[in-house]
Amino acid sequence: MIMTRICSQWYWISFLSSDKWRVTLDAITPEILRACEKELEDKVKKELEAAIIKAQKECKSDFLGIGQFFYQQHRKEWKTKYKPTWDQVFPTVPIHVDVKIKILNSGTKIVPLSEQ
Repeated sequence: MIMTRICSQWYWISFLSSDKWRVTLDAITPEILRACEKELEDKVKKELEAAIIKAQKECKSDFLGIGQFFYQQHRKEWKTKYKPTWDQVFPTVPIHVDVKIKILNSGTKIVPLSEQ
């Protein structure tokens, strides 16, 4: 099994403006943010898994660059074991998707008490 980690950070979202999460400025609580993070994790995971299935089963092509990420983290193993046969190996590689999202900023404007 090939193991590699792909990390990404997002510093803004417009997710809170969806109908499900329409809230007033003073109603955005840590609980709401955690619920948004969980829902986003589920959505991103499903999208990534669908893209991986398409790449492996339908296209049989690593258009996502998974081999490149593996190479960056395991150069010696990549060069000796996987590079020569990557096109044949890639469609059969088990890939586990684990998504963790942390909303760093909700994008809401804080109104000072003196202006309320």
